[in-house]
Amino acid sequence: MKYIAINIKNFIKNETDIFVLVIMCILSSAIIINFAFGFYHHLEEKKLEGENDSKSFGIEFHDETRAIVTKGDLMETLLSLDDDIYENCTICLEGRFVDEKTEDSAIDNSLLVVSMYFGIQDGKVTIAPNAESIQEGNVLVDGDYFTAEQVENGELVCLAPPPEMGHSGSDEQERWAEKYSANEDGTYTIDGKNYTCIGYVDWFSVIPWVPVTTVADNCYVKRMGFLYKNTVTRRAYKEITNIVREKYGELAEIEPLNFQEVDSLKFYNTLLVLCILLISMSGLILSMLYQYVLLQRRKQLTIYRMCGLTNIKAKLLYFVECLFLSTVIYLLAVVFFHFIMLPYLCRFFEYIVASYSLYSYSILGLMYIGISSVILYLMIWHQMGWNISDELREV
Repeated sequence: MKYIAINIKNFIKNETDIFVLVIMCILSSAIIINFAFGFYHHLEEKKLEGENDSKSFGIEFHDETRAIVTKGDLMETLLSLDDDIYENCTICLEGRFVDEKTEDSAIDNSLLVVSMYFGIQDGKVTIAPNAESIQEGNVLVDGDYFTAEQVENGELVCLAPPPEMGHSGSDEQERWAEKYSANEDGTYTIDGKNYTCIGYVDWFSVIPWVPVTTVADNCYVKRMGFLYKNTVTRRAYKEITNIVREKYGELAEIEPLNFQEVDSLKFYNTLLVLCILLISMSGLILSMLYQYVLLQRRKQLTIYRMCGLTNIKAKLLYFVECLFLSTVIYLLAVVFFHFIMLPYLCRFFEYIVASYSLYSYSILGLMYIGISSVILYLMIWHQMGWNISDELREV
C-alpha cells in the first residue's frame, strides 16, 4: 500500500494534466450514469402518468371522537410534504366545529360545516391557485374572493350563500339559514367569531367559506379534497395518501385512483443494458488514459522488474493503483451528484429523486467499478506483456 500511495503521489505531481483528465473522465461518467438511471425512471413514470386523466381526489375521515383528525394536526401533516406536491393544487377542508356538536345527526352532518379552500406555497398557507377562476366564473355570484393577504393573515372574512338560498324550501337550507343568518351589522357568527361577508357563492350553497387560518386548530375535519389544474401526478397522490394513511390509518377513506405500475422486469432489464453500455464506453475512455500513463511509466516498471518484481506483481501493482484512484474519485462524484446536483434536478424532474437510494447507488457503483476493472485489466495484461531484455535494449 505504501508503494501504491507513493506512485499515485508521483503520478499527480509528474502527470498533472493527465490526472486532471482522469478526474474529469470519472466525474462526468459517474454523473452521466447516475443521471441516466434516474432520468429513464422519470420518463417511464411520466409516460404512465399521461395515461391518467384524474384532476382531483378526496379523502373522507371517520373520527367519531372528533379529536384525532383536527385542522391543526392535519395542516401540520400537509405542510411536512415538499412544496412541489401542491403545485397548481387547490386544497379544500370541510370542517365541523367540536363545540357545536348536537344530538341531531341530520344537523351534525349538514349544518355545522365550513369550507376552507387554500394553497400551499413556500412552506406556508396562501390563497388557492384556482382563486382567479372562482373570481371570474359562476361560483362567485357577487362580491370578491379572498386575497392572499386575507388568507395568510387570518382575517375574519367569509363567503356566504346568497340570503335567498336559505328559503328555497329545502330542510337543509332552512336549517343553515336559521343557524348562520347574517347579524344586524351584516356579519356572520361562525364558531363564536364575527366574520365580514365579502361575497356570495353559489356552490355547495349551504356551506360558508372561510380562510383556513381563521379556524381553530381543534376543528374536526370531515373531508379533504385536492383539485389540480392539470392531472394528479402519481408522486403527489402517493405521497399525500401515504402520509395520511400512516397518520390516521383506518380513519381515512381514500378515493382510489388508477395508476398503471411500471413493469419492473422490463424496466430494470432495459436500465441494466443502458448502464452497461454507458459504463463500457466510460471504461474504454478511462483505460486509454491509463494506457498513456502506463507507457510513460514503462521504464520505471522495468526497473522494478529488474529488482525482482515479477510480471504478475507488476501488473497487479499498476492495476490496484488505477482501481484505487478510480474508486475514490467515483465515490466523490456520487456525493457531489447526490448533495449538489440532485436537489436542483428535482425542480425539473419530479420522479427522479425516487430512483435513488443507498442500494441503487451501490449497484451502479459496483457495476461501474466491475466493468471498468475488467476493461482496465485487459489493457494492462496486453500492454505489460513485454520482455525485460527487449525493454533494456530501448533504454
